[in-house]
Amino acid sequence: KMHCVTGSAGQIGSELVIALRKKYGDSKVLVLYNQSVPSPHIIGNCANASVDLTNNESLLQVLEQYDIQVVYHLAAVLSGKGEECPILAWKVNTESFINILEWAVLKKPQHVKIIHASSIAVFGPSADSEIAPQNTHLDPLSIYGVSKVACELLANRYHEIHAIDIRGLRFPGVLTAKSIPSGDGTSDFALLMCLHAARKLDTPFKCVLKRDTGLPWMHMDEAVYAIIQLEQADKHDITIHTAYNISNVSFTPQELASVIKDTEHAFDVVFPSDINGEGDPVRQRIADSVPTDMDYSVASHDWGWVPLYSLSDIVLNLIRDLVDSK
Repeated sequence: KMHCVTGSAGQIGSELVIALRKKYGDSKVLVLYNQSVPSPHIIGNCANASVDLTNNESLLQVLEQYDIQVVYHLAAVLSGKGEECPILAWKVNTESFINILEWAVLKKPQHVKIIHASSIAVFGPSADSEIAPQNTHLDPLSIYGVSKVACELLANRYHEIHAIDIRGLRFPGVLTAKSIPSGDGTSDFALLMCLHAARKLDTPFKCVLKRDTGLPWMHMDEAVYAIIQLEQADKHDITIHTAYNISNVSFTPQELASVIKDTEHAFDVVFPSDINGEGDPVRQRIADSVPTDMDYSVASHDWGWVPLYSLSDIVLNLIRDLVDSK
C-alpha cells in the first residue's frame, strides 16, 4: 500500500512521516506539503510534492499519480493563526478535507482509507468541564474548533453515504521536544516551561494561563502510535467515524511546574493572573472553553488505545531531549 501524509512539515506530520518510513520503507510513503517544506532528514528518499490541498485538480492528480491507498490528513490552520485569519482557516481546513473525501469517492471506497486529525478544540462550554464523553454537544469557540466539527460531520456523512473507511482522532495537547512552539498557542506554555528548565534560565517562567487551568495532554510518541494503531485496526471494530477521543494525562500549569521541580532542574514560575487577574485573556478563554480531560474508553474498547507514559516520564523525556538538542 502507498501511504500519503498531508501537513508533513507540521508538528505531528513530520514525526509521522519518519515513523511510516521506518515501518513501510521510503518507497511506500508520499510526503505532501505546501508553504512549509519538511527538512531533508524528514523526507529521506520518499516521493514528495508541494500541493495546494484546496485545489481539487492538483490534489487528485498527485494522489492518482502515486496510486495512494491510505491518506493521513494532518494539514490544517491551527487555533492561533485561525483566530487571526478565520476565512483562511475555514477554507484550508474544510476544503482540503472535502477534496480528499471526493478523491476517495472517485477512487472507490473499498480501495482507500482516510485517517484525519481532529482536536479537543471541537468541545465548547456545553461539554462536561471535567471529562468530555465521546458523544456530547459540540459548540467550540475558536474557528479552528468550528472547522474541525465540520470535518467530523463530513467524515461521518461520507462514511454513511459512500461507505468510505474513514477514521479520526481528537488530539489533546501534544508534547514534543523536536519542534519548539512560537508561544502564541494556548497550549504552548507546557513545552516552553520544560525548555526554560532545560536551559536553566535564571529568570522565572511567565505562564500566560492561570495556575489551575487543567488541559489534557499526550506525548508525541503516543500521538504517532495512536495514528498507526488506528490505521491498522480492523474496519469492523471501528464504531466512530467522526473522531475518537484520545488522551493520556491531564495537568495544570501548577502541577507541571511541580513535576519539573521534582526532576532536580532549577525552575521557578510566575502567574501574571495572580498579580493582575488577567494573564492572557484570549488564550485563557479558549483554555477555559475545553474540558480538563477526555474520556477515551471507546477508543480503548474499539481498537485498544492505552497511554504509554506517566506525566513524570513525559517531563523527563522532554527535558532530556531539550538538553541534548542545545
